Amino acid sequence: MSFPSSLDCCKKTSMEFRHAIYRLYDEENGISERKIAQMLGLSPSTVHYWITRRGESATTKSGRPRVTDANMDQNLYETSRKDPFLSAVDLQKEWTPSCSVDTVRNRLK
Repeated sequence: MSFPSSLDCCKKTSMEFRHAIYRLYDEENGISERKIAQMLGLSPSTVHYWITRRGESATTKSGRPRVTDANMDQNLYETSRKDPFLSAVDLQKEWTPSCSVDTVRNRLK
């Protein structure tokens, strides 16, 4: 397996380096972040950054969960299309999940 030898003239971590970091880190023998940094000529903090960033992208985003799902949003949209003169307040009163009028407006944008 070949890895890039060093960063040429740029400070950015290229995709080639990122993939090399992931391959080395994912190997079953468990190479440490510090050892990966030495092998690739990067700082340990850079290696740590990309390993943790990769892990975060696989998880769901933090924050308050949505009141509605895609099906509910679609039903609201279809109801609005059937009767375009219904206001967001009217739709909110008819809608099963209790949510704010602002949520209804946001879903219809």
